[in-house]
Amino acid sequence: MIRVLVLANAEFGHDRQDSEPEVLPDVVEVLEVSHRVTEELNRSPLFEARRVLVQTMGEIREVLDQEAPDLVFHLVESLQCQQVYESFTASLLEHRGIPFTGSGSQALRGCLDKAWTTFWLSRNGIPVPRSLRVDAARLDRDPGLLDHFPLPAIVKPCRTDGSVGIDQGAVVRTSRQALEDRVRLVLDRHGGQALVQEFLEGREFRVACLGNRPVQTMPVNELVFDLPEGYERVYDYDSKWREGTPSFEGTWREVPRLPHRLQHRLESLARTSFERMGMRDYGTVEFRMDAAGTPRVIDINANCDLGEVAWFSRTCRLRGIAHGDLVRAIASMAVARGTLRTCTREASLEQGADPTGLEEAWALATG
Repeated sequence: MIRVLVLANAEFGHDRQDSEPEVLPDVVEVLEVSHRVTEELNRSPLFEARRVLVQTMGEIREVLDQEAPDLVFHLVESLQCQQVYESFTASLLEHRGIPFTGSGSQALRGCLDKAWTTFWLSRNGIPVPRSLRVDAARLDRDPGLLDHFPLPAIVKPCRTDGSVGIDQGAVVRTSRQALEDRVRLVLDRHGGQALVQEFLEGREFRVACLGNRPVQTMPVNELVFDLPEGYERVYDYDSKWREGTPSFEGTWREVPRLPHRLQHRLESLARTSFERMGMRDYGTVEFRMDAAGTPRVIDINANCDLGEVAWFSRTCRLRGIAHGDLVRAIASMAVARGTLRTCTREASLEQGADPTGLEEAWALATG
């Protein structure tokens, strides 16, 4: 039996006191997902899973020493509200030689940096919006830096995910001064660097990717906006996390009927983006159409939300993949590339596992 440590961030604590800061909705989601993942793994005779919630890297090192797991199901998205610790956790696991689910540390670092992602995808021939990385020092040094950037533009923090830092004010249409003001606001609130991108007005699509060599794509989803007058068609933080807001209630996904050529193009670009970023096991690629009808990658997400009602899991169900099978298949992909103890490796092979790709991982997870 393979001993799995389901590792997730507790942030301010699942039993926090009222005096402590509010636990944000995306953090609550991690807690719920980690509980469900643990349940699904324990439904299989192959896995014995235990969930541990952590708040610091020190706690992670301590629990790894105590548990000595065969495999880690990596669900740490941040520690103390710092999202860089997702990749730090992966780096620690790599250093210790412990197999873990999802993308490696290098891919996680790259995907967290939106400017780097945009640069790297463009370098690999993948269409992206016109973009500019800006920090406070560069803005002060070059007052005319934004003078020729086309409007409308959207301003995002470089190193956040889950739409943190993106709200209705993120899209700037009026003037270069308004664009500079927005950039400075983002830098003040989130530090580091901001990414200024051409705001594409066309349709928005999501493609879920699953597996490794070959990467399988799930049905293309379109993001549909039915927002009050004056609202921007942007998938902001409210749209994802704040139920009852106009953005949340007026944004949903559907599987559209697309021309074969566009469908094939989106799927091909999603697979290529996934592979070029060095992602593993599961993730999503997001597109917007430009004025010429060309899909351009606007974001890419490694280790996306695995909640049972989250979009990734729902779109996998359209391919007949139940949530429990999805969780166990992802764990099996990590088994396939990891170096487990001899007894657990032999035990898995005795159950008919030869997990060299997605089909074999399926068989391992469901057999």
